Amino acid sequence: MLLVAMLMTSMAANAQDKVNAYSFKPYAGITLSTITGSPYSCYFEPNKGLTVGIEAEYMISPSLGITYGVAYSQMGAKDSFYEEDRIPYRTYRYDQLVEEGINVIASSRNGTIKCDYVNIPVMAKLYLNPWVAISAGVQMGILVDDKITGRAIYDDIISGNGFYVRRGYYTLISPYNSSFEFADENGKAMNYKIEYFAKQFDAGIPAGISLEYRNVCLDARYYAGLFNILKGSKTGKGYNRSFSVTLGYRFGSR
Repeated sequence: MLLVAMLMTSMAANAQDKVNAYSFKPYAGITLSTITGSPYSCYFEPNKGLTVGIEAEYMISPSLGITYGVAYSQMGAKDSFYEEDRIPYRTYRYDQLVEEGINVIASSRNGTIKCDYVNIPVMAKLYLNPWVAISAGVQMGILVDDKITGRAIYDDIISGNGFYVRRGYYTLISPYNSSFEFADENGKAMNYKIEYFAKQFDAGIPAGISLEYRNVCLDARYYAGLFNILKGSKTGKGYNRSFSVTLGYRFGSR
């Protein structure tokens, strides 16, 4: 009985030591991100970027902590588009049909949509056991850089206020700061750069799972933005989505 009492007292003291414990964790990793909700999102592919940050954790119970931190995250999307138009034609000479067929007209575009943020997440973290935890919370993002760069090849290019092409399927950046350089003498290929198309702030919900062993922490986190990040009435809407995997080291006790 004495041994059982001593063991229970030791466990209670250990649990009490975890309450009010404070630690911090620097971390780094990769992020896969895209932009959803836009009519052009079907052309977007995940963009790979870097995430670097630091996170503090405060234990309010033996199994529940509150984390808050700051991270620099490279987000955005890859923009890849290809389209073919098949246009029937007929050629007459002296009212006689001499040739008929189909013209195939191709258009393509490859670029990168870059949105770099300083993100500030605040999350509740529930420990299922000493090695595994799940977390969820809120996150605010402050935009520090936005840019679209790439190369487009079109059968028909119309330039004017911003960037407008045949069928109007890419009016994303008009009328924001932009530059265009025709890459061939026929005016069919164009290098482009567009800046200042995104709003200054973003906010959404992060959720994730983490594994920890001997203070080494592996974290996987998904982020869903709740607000439209694109400026202007012609841009439509766009929402940040990202998945990150990071590796960090905890300093302090938990």
